[in-house]
Amino acid sequence: MPMGTVTFLFTDVQGSTHAWEQSPDLMMTALAQHDEAVVGAASDHGGTVVKPRGEGDSRFIVFQSAVDAVAGVADMQRRLADIEWVTPSPLLVRMSIHTGTAELDDGDYYGSTVNRAARLRGIAHGGQT
Repeated sequence: MPMGTVTFLFTDVQGSTHAWEQSPDLMMTALAQHDEAVVGAASDHGGTVVKPRGEGDSRFIVFQSAVDAVAGVADMQRRLADIEWVTPSPLLVRMSIHTGTAELDDGDYYGSTVNRAARLRGIAHGGQT
């Protein structure tokens, strides 16, 4: 796992609870589409998936470089916009990135930089970083 000054990325599918309640089978397939786009773009730009966070449709990813994180997030949003979704409406994913240091313990990151990245995600709208 990257250490030192890193850039954290948090994602979340906007309105997913309602979508899961309305069409759980379609959401399983849509989540696979989402994962392919998000994890694929992260990997292509040097990102490491820390682990899914909270609800099953959010992701926590770390990049060694802020430049790679910005390129990765832009690629993710493009990939997500290009998907022909199985759901009645496209999944809209809000994202945040924030650079700083954090403590790495047992494969997870802790500290104010991580907390701030999560808070920034909370003020974004679907399709926005």
